[in-house]
Amino acid sequence: MTQGAPVRERKKPRPTMTAPLQTPARRRSVRRSPLAPARRTVATVFAAQGAAVAAVSTAVPVVKERLSLSPLTMTVLVVAVALSAGVGSFAGLAVIRRLGLVAAMRAAVVAAATALLLIGWAPDQAVTAVSYGLFGMALGCIDVSANTRAAAVERHYGRSVFASFYAAWSAAGVAAALVTAGTADLGRPAEYTLTAQAGLVLALALTVRAHELPTDPPCAVSDQGEPQGEPRGESVLLGRGLWVELAPGRPVEKTVWIRTR
Repeated sequence: MTQGAPVRERKKPRPTMTAPLQTPARRRSVRRSPLAPARRTVATVFAAQGAAVAAVSTAVPVVKERLSLSPLTMTVLVVAVALSAGVGSFAGLAVIRRLGLVAAMRAAVVAAATALLLIGWAPDQAVTAVSYGLFGMALGCIDVSANTRAAAVERHYGRSVFASFYAAWSAAGVAAALVTAGTADLGRPAEYTLTAQAGLVLALALTVRAHELPTDPPCAVSDQGEPQGEPRGESVLLGRGLWVELAPGRPVEKTVWIRTR
């Protein structure tokens, strides 16, 4: 008998331990990210504005009937809302400088709810005209404050998130329209309809909270707040859709460029 070559035993592969895609520490850091709460706050303010606009728009027939307003008078009041909104935008800038951005948003939403109550319970045409003017100014203040905050949140996300804010605006508008339809179906007068709408807007105002944004340069993040990519640098708003971005860690004169949205 010939002795064969020694047989080598094959080593069994050792089981490898793979780390989870997201560790508990990572999950905790994601939950603590201030971006998601700040985004929810902006969406809430957009929703409050959408509900208020829908409330006034759908209540035009009942207000006109309650005060026996002529079609021309009602048209003038609706146009006055648009004109006073422009004034409210400039007034909103002063409120932002004095109270801060989040406080300005909250105050504007409360003012819109107050205007809804005044429109519903106004005893005469003069008070109704003042109520519509106050409502327009509140809308203008919401516009400038909410859009400024939304732009800051979007810059820190590093991608477009404005669509979610407009979705909240539309969803709240539909809800307010359904409230108007429901109260009208029950035969309730305009006072109760606009009171219910004001309560809805005021409830949204009570949920507005201040959330500080990160002080680090903005970078792209996911919906859960996870950073993705390198910091994008500081962005300065020059006008509607016009930004100047400063790349981090480089001389300013060599890294300034204009980007339009």
